[in-house]
Amino acid sequence: MFDDVMGLMKVCTGRFTEGATDAFASSIVAEVLTPILKDIDSLRSFSEGYQRQVLIIDGILEEAQILQARSEGPET
Repeated sequence: MFDDVMGLMKVCTGRFTEGATDAFASSIVAEVLTPILKDIDSLRSFSEGYQRQVLIIDGILEEAQILQARSEGPET
């Protein structure tokens, strides 16, 4: 999801930068667009870390369920 947002934002920033011919436009790039790109990148990194943690937790829960089923023995 964040990859799509980042790609779109880079395209928009690039288009704006091409037309940025004065100091005001340059300040928009430096003070608005660049920080937004950094924030999107931070969110993407956070999301990737979160997804890794979800996979780890799912694996642990699956192992716990297997251990619980083994300790209870076969159902009669």
